[in-house]
This record gives sequence, C-alpha cells and structure tokens, in this order.
Amino acid sequence: MINISEVLRKTLDDEIVKKEEEEARKSSRRIAEELNLTVRDVVKLIREDRESEIRFRYVGNYQINPKA
Repeated sequence: MINISEVLRKTLDDEIVKKEEEEARKSSRRIAEELNLTVRDVVKLIREDRESEIRFRYVGNYQINPKA
C-alpha cells in the first residue's frame, strides 16, 4: 500500500534540495564574479572550508580532532 504522506514528504524534500542546490549555484557564481575567480575555485574553497569544519570541532573548551 502506498503511503501518501510519505510520498508527499519525499517530494517536498526533493524540491527543497533542488531549491538549495540552485541557490548554492547562484551564490557560487556571484562570489566568483565578485572575487574574480572561477566557479570551480569557489566550489573548491567552500569544500575545503566544510572539510576543515568537520576536522576541527570544539566542544566546551576541548578541541576534538578526529585525525589526531
């Protein structure tokens, strides 16, 4: 049996993801133009920033570094 609410939730989630991806592309283009970089460079910088956030998380006064 098909669960209508689950199908609607999945469809809504998919639309949200599409909208977020579209907004991210627009932001990347705008940042690239402002900084005179390629979109690829901007995406690389964003990816590196996210990876560094994951590597170094602070909990209270202690730094957690999973690569240590």
